[in-house]
Amino acid sequence: MTRRLATLGLLTLATTAWANDPTHAQIESASWTFLSERDHDVAGVVKVYNAQIAGRECYQARVSVDLPQSAMSNVITDLDGALQWSTAGLMESKILGKKGNTLYYYQVLDVPGYTMASDRFWYNQGVVSQEGDEWTMRWSLLEEGGDYKDHYLETKARHSGAVFIDMNVGAWRLIPDGGPDKNKVTYSICSDSGGSLPAWLQAQASKQTLPDTVGDMIREAKKRHGGK
Repeated sequence: MTRRLATLGLLTLATTAWANDPTHAQIESASWTFLSERDHDVAGVVKVYNAQIAGRECYQARVSVDLPQSAMSNVITDLDGALQWSTAGLMESKILGKKGNTLYYYQVLDVPGYTMASDRFWYNQGVVSQEGDEWTMRWSLLEEGGDYKDHYLETKARHSGAVFIDMNVGAWRLIPDGGPDKNKVTYSICSDSGGSLPAWLQAQASKQTLPDTVGDMIREAKKRHGGK
């Protein structure tokens, strides 16, 4: 399974209509069940968990690393540079605006043609915060681009076959982990991009794509931090 196919598998969850999407508070207080672990060549052992939250299948990756929060947060918020440091198969990634501690951005995912599935795109707002010693970026969907609807319509026209993700909520959290510049990284995502996949295939996709997503970020952070 290629990285882009795994990413699609994680994003393409069941399309049953739910009254409420998961909230960040629910994600952070959820009881997560261990799913798998993978020894990533850069990040080390990344553990993957899943949870049912507000009726949705959600996934989380966790790993501890010896890197300062500033090195990692600079990469996480470098959405304009994601085409260079992410291996997810993004065709476009751009910050459209900033207001206070909130970033408004969009991304387009290139889905391989042999999958017979359409490309995906999404518009999100990411709220960055420093809560004591913990750094977070929590994102949620901008329906039809929010204040950037003209841009959304232009993107939709350029990528006429692409499917807009209609539920996307998650977070990066960087939490001190018992030593100088030692932090626990968590990456959580609940997403629904249309179509349907069985639960076992969603789980298989998450085992691949979550460690890669975290590993991409850590690889770039280490590079920017002097290769440490």
